[in-house]
Amino acid sequence: SVSECSCLPNSYLPELNPYVIRSNNSNSSNSTLTYTNRTLALAWEPVCKRCPGGASCDGGTSAPWPRAGYWGDTSCVRHGGARECPDWDVFVQCSPEEACKGGMGFECGDGRTGRLCSAVKSGWFNIGSVFFFECNGASGVAGTTFAILATMMVWLSMNTFSPSNYDA
Repeated sequence: SVSECSCLPNSYLPELNPYVIRSNNSNSSNSTLTYTNRTLALAWEPVCKRCPGGASCDGGTSAPWPRAGYWGDTSCVRHGGARECPDWDVFVQCSPEEACKGGMGFECGDGRTGRLCSAVKSGWFNIGSVFFFECNGASGVAGTTFAILATMMVWLSMNTFSPSNYDA
């Protein structure tokens, strides 16, 4: 039965999609799986698959989860009464890698949210899609202003003193 199935670490049961399967009942070699409102009787031989690239798998009946630097899609789509989660075991590398913390909670990096952790979380802002800062009122504005002014001063000094050291 489904409840007796268990995979070794670094593998998982793809048939046990945690985002679709609601319950299982079995008293024989055939398993009854309830997908949303539909019940399917299957002659089912469970096969553990190797953990997908970019994921960690604890084994047993646990679902894979993304490692640091990878993103996994837990969203599902409804088609009429059916619910499909086609990419629940596909993990994509984030760019930059620090955008995705990974883990069992499918967490994004600080100040990030959304698909591939590429959106800016409410209460945060970013500079160049790389540096994320929390909006801290006056102290956050002062720090950001200082960083921008310091960058401008370095650029200005490089462009003022460097050209005078070279012959045209």
